[in-house]
Amino acid sequence: MSPVFVMEYYKDTVWKGLLGFVISLIASIFYFKTTWGYQDLSAFVIFALVASLWVLLSNLCKRRLIINHLRELYQFYIRGILWHEGPLHQIYVRLVGQRDGNPPPPPRGPGVSYPSPRPLATMEAKISVAK
Repeated sequence: MSPVFVMEYYKDTVWKGLLGFVISLIASIFYFKTTWGYQDLSAFVIFALVASLWVLLSNLCKRRLIINHLRELYQFYIRGILWHEGPLHQIYVRLVGQRDGNPPPPPRGPGVSYPSPRPLATMEAKISVAK
């Protein structure tokens, strides 16, 4: 096992921003193509478009967590810029249960019968930094 753990990831909010941007873009195209002549919702449509674009672009940067067990410290980078650095005891891991659609395979063997198993819950680690 390597004494240095490196994890690179993108924040979850990127997909929410992309979905919001696509929905607001389609809504703005349909809204401004109509011939109503009213501008009741135009400010809302433009605000939704700008806000979702901001959420998308602000969370698009890659994040990197480096945990060095030999030196007993962590480093957290956003856009390649060191954001946090400190001792390992300041990190905690929050596990989030997640339902998986694939049940485990049934046990095999003579005379073994079990009821149909439920899908197992998988665990996803969310790493946060305590200040």
